[in-house]
Amino acid sequence: MNPLHFLLTPDRASARRVRRATAEREPRLGVIVGAWTELVEHARRAYLLPAADDQWQEELAEAAAGMKEAFWAKSLDVAKDETLASLGSSLAMLIEGAGPKGAVAPDTKNILPERARRHLADLALLHEKMGRVLPPRLAALRTLLDAPASEALRSIAVYHIESLPRLSAWQKVVIEKIEQDFPSAREKELQALLSETLASAPSKKRPRALAAVQDSLFEPAAAPVKLDNSLQWLAVRDYLEEAEVAAGMVQEALKQDKTLKPSDVGLLLPADRDYARAVQDAFTLAGLPLSGLRLDQPVRDLGKEAVLHFLLCRRPPAPAMALASLLTSPLMPWDPQQGHAYAAQMMNGDYDFTTENLTVAGRRMIALIRESDDSPGQLAGALQKFVQLLADPEDGEDHRERAAEAADAIAVVLRAAPGEVPWKQLLAIASPSALPGREENELSREGVTVLAEDEEPWRPVRHLLVLGFASGRYPASPPRSSVFSESDLSLLADELHYDIETGADVTARRRKLFRRQLGAASEFSTFLVPKRDALGAALQPSDSLAFMARLVAGSDDPVALLVDLDREAGRKAARGIAFARAAKPRPPLSMVKEDLSLGQDLLILRKYDDGSPKPESPSSIETFMISPLGWFLDRHGLTPQEWAVEELDPAAKGTLSHEVF
Repeated sequence: MNPLHFLLTPDRASARRVRRATAEREPRLGVIVGAWTELVEHARRAYLLPAADDQWQEELAEAAAGMKEAFWAKSLDVAKDETLASLGSSLAMLIEGAGPKGAVAPDTKNILPERARRHLADLALLHEKMGRVLPPRLAALRTLLDAPASEALRSIAVYHIESLPRLSAWQKVVIEKIEQDFPSAREKELQALLSETLASAPSKKRPRALAAVQDSLFEPAAAPVKLDNSLQWLAVRDYLEEAEVAAGMVQEALKQDKTLKPSDVGLLLPADRDYARAVQDAFTLAGLPLSGLRLDQPVRDLGKEAVLHFLLCRRPPAPAMALASLLTSPLMPWDPQQGHAYAAQMMNGDYDFTTENLTVAGRRMIALIRESDDSPGQLAGALQKFVQLLADPEDGEDHRERAAEAADAIAVVLRAAPGEVPWKQLLAIASPSALPGREENELSREGVTVLAEDEEPWRPVRHLLVLGFASGRYPASPPRSSVFSESDLSLLADELHYDIETGADVTARRRKLFRRQLGAASEFSTFLVPKRDALGAALQPSDSLAFMARLVAGSDDPVALLVDLDREAGRKAARGIAFARAAKPRPPLSMVKEDLSLGQDLLILRKYDDGSPKPESPSSIETFMISPLGWFLDRHGLTPQEWAVEELDPAAKGTLSHEVF
């Protein structure tokens, strides 16, 4: 069988670029372009390997809870999930840094400070008590390393270039194994294509100032050049105004230059959901198509939500809001309209739900909701029935599976309960959390090119607009470890030979990425600097502005490069800005108040069976005198229902008194 040629890229954006070059220069079968996760999946299929068992989280929680003298013991009692997440990431970093042939071991040479030495010793003991279980991503690599080449379904040839992407010790060993198992499968043409595409140089015909920033940014001995029209830095109010200014600049550029296409303009966006949403709204309103925009937005955890509301409804007294939320859940075995009708009926005090038009599952669900539990065993059985009656959602997420997992975890607690239901513990288990979700618009050759701060540029542009050029971005600040300091990480890497990245290493790598992103532009770059965040707090420009100022001759103050669009002088100095047409002010509409006549006697709308009108209460008469229309809408149940916390208000007291008397 023909070998599988895999071209390894740093991310999905660079894979898109290499994939296009491959289709144009080396079109054939058996060539796949992708990132590391895709390589692992194809290699697993080639070696006919099953999916690795994921025991990491369970073993981590059990072993960490058993070490009462470890440095995390008190934190685990206060914030269990957060502490386990921090421990898991730190231990996984050490395991990955030790490599497949090494292990996490205490510092016997006394190189680390006392605090870091204790942390390393506790983490080494933790991994030993876990049975040296590997994190899921490393467990998959271990199965690949242990797989014999004779059982492979087809040979694999992996093509990659140095530092794009940066490979860990585990990843390097996996690639070496594949190369040893299939030494004759590689082709020089594909390696050359990958190198030329990922390491492509910027355009030769570039303005001098733009070329200086692209070639010499962050270089200590770079020679300054005279600022020209190829660079500008615009200070704007916030990210919303950034999106509006960027859309206007694109419109103006397309209007002034007829040879310019939307795909010749690029937007470099921060890894921030607010920016993606603001750009989508502004460019859609401006009639400008986008290509490559990524929207990361949380998805509701409908499975755990349903289990939580079910538990709240089974614990007397059941809150009306919890019951209404449960009835309107997308997982209920009836359509959404029926659920909202049930909720409205229930909020009006009517709990007699009709089940004539429901399916068998719907009738069983209503009966299950009406029940109450007296023992842990009854509640565990009701939960299992509840999960079985849930319907599949339309969005395709595994919400039923998450509901079943929560029910199983609750069942374990209920089986160990002495006699009373531990409601507080059960509600904590069923507490929902936001699920990660991703939405991407269509990739087209005609739309405005959208680049991401954390990804490689996927096609060249003529004009580049960099949004969110504020402190902490371009490059993004490196992550901080809650267990080891920056100096500890340096000692772990340099003296104890762990293959890990320090904050300085991450910053240097991201700076190189930012220069490659700037290199995508060939004519013009604009940097939009927000002055305030979404909450109104003041922001500072990106630290990269100081390095850019060094490249501009005669610029001693980086802030002096900023053109403030809030000032008239700044708006005149800015280039490519679209301004709204001047319009004459219009006076506000005058409010004319007139008496409303509905053409009938409203007081005779409510009648007894004999036809006589029902009396009105003083508060009802007062409402009628102030607003007949409001009184009419309220009498017929046409006013919007307000959702609020249940309380014993005057209306409820009056109803209760009438029932008692």
